[in-house]
Amino acid sequence: MTRLVRASFLMSGLLAATGCTSTLVRAAGGESTEVFRAILGATPGREISPREATRIAIARAGVELREAKGEAGVAVVRALAPCASALAGPLRERAKLRDEVGALAAESLLDAGVADPMEYAANAASEDPAWRAVGARAMTLGDDGAAPPPCELGWNECSRSGASRAGRAANVRNAALLDGHANVRRAALRAAADAADPRDVPALLDASRRDPDAEARSLAIAALGKTASVEAVLGLADSWPHATEDERVAIVHAWAASLKREGRALCGAGVETVGCVAFRELWRGVEAAVGKPSLVAALELVASTAGETPAHPLFVSAVGIAFNAIERAIDEGPPALRVVAIERAPLNHAVLLEAVVAAGLSEDSAVAVAALARLAADDTPVSPAERKAARESLRERAGRDDACAPLAVEALVRMRDSSVKPRVFRDASSKDAEDRRAAAAGLARIGATSEALALTTDADATVRAHAICSVLRSGAR
Repeated sequence: MTRLVRASFLMSGLLAATGCTSTLVRAAGGESTEVFRAILGATPGREISPREATRIAIARAGVELREAKGEAGVAVVRALAPCASALAGPLRERAKLRDEVGALAAESLLDAGVADPMEYAANAASEDPAWRAVGARAMTLGDDGAAPPPCELGWNECSRSGASRAGRAANVRNAALLDGHANVRRAALRAAADAADPRDVPALLDASRRDPDAEARSLAIAALGKTASVEAVLGLADSWPHATEDERVAIVHAWAASLKREGRALCGAGVETVGCVAFRELWRGVEAAVGKPSLVAALELVASTAGETPAHPLFVSAVGIAFNAIERAIDEGPPALRVVAIERAPLNHAVLLEAVVAAGLSEDSAVAVAALARLAADDTPVSPAERKAARESLRERAGRDDACAPLAVEALVRMRDSSVKPRVFRDASSKDAEDRRAAAAGLARIGATSEALALTTDADATVRAHAICSVLRSGAR
């Protein structure tokens, strides 16, 4: 009996015994990709409810994780990681196997905050770098007010020393930042961001400047922003002259995170609060930098001070300079910079709204589509007629057969506009796996759940995993 014939018999039997919903869910969790594809195809045109689609996706994820091995298995777990909250059960089961895939499954649980970090803490002493990274990622306990303990050993040894748990975690994090494996250092840096412990600042500053891995340096900068300390803010300012453009953008985001954590920019009376220092550095970033770092500093400064009452002339001056920088970027910047400014500009300010309206007529396709997408959004302060006109213009551009069309399709997908379904569905049969991954995300977002589920039976495991996660994320909205 062939697999497809077997699938046909299985379909008939389950339909008779349990009803259609149970059929797909049970088959999703217990059948091979080929058999499940046949069963799913035996119910063409049937609408699948969001609840049922979620159950099917979770069941398929369990199958994928059970079969995940080697590099291909690592790719599957990475694709499923954004949905770790919904997949805690299957990921936990896979994490019981002591291989690289299991370690990544455990890290995904920790990243999503759905596992007790102490459950994996002892792995910090593992000889396997993949599991040592899990242990480093588990070190999320932050400053508890205790003095830094003297213990400089592993988690188990420190546990016996009587040092505070948060202090032990800080020691293990700091030691992991010197590990020879980049994935261990990255894991420790993500843990440091969660811990937001000022005791980490010296080690984080060192990592942000000297780590040979670019991703690790960016993670260190982000973690410094979470500590919201004057030492971190000023340390990043010292790093600015020698930082790359990407690192400068990361530094700007870190300053903004510090300002946000502080609550507001309290300046004056000789008080150097974290908020005041971070505000000052953002202002300097707007004035001293060029290109994307300057624009992002302006955007962050305006966003972080929204709703505040100006208490000082310098405050008013800084915000005014930031608004001018944003307007200038929308009107005159290079296309990539104009798109960033258009997408993030606060359009409750008339001058910036007018600039975006003008950008909608740009000859540059990316700029025009970005502007039209902002104008078509429900939260943009324009009239219903203007909003409708912008959306119709996007639909017209999406129907073209040129380089502009994919940009317009992507914008309409973000708006959950089902008019682009035929275009997105066409990519589901592309020979390019990346096109099929994008199609899965697009179909799920516009509500074409049945079509997105079909891609959970794709020949490529990463496409299947992306489709599973896309369905789960669409159901969570």
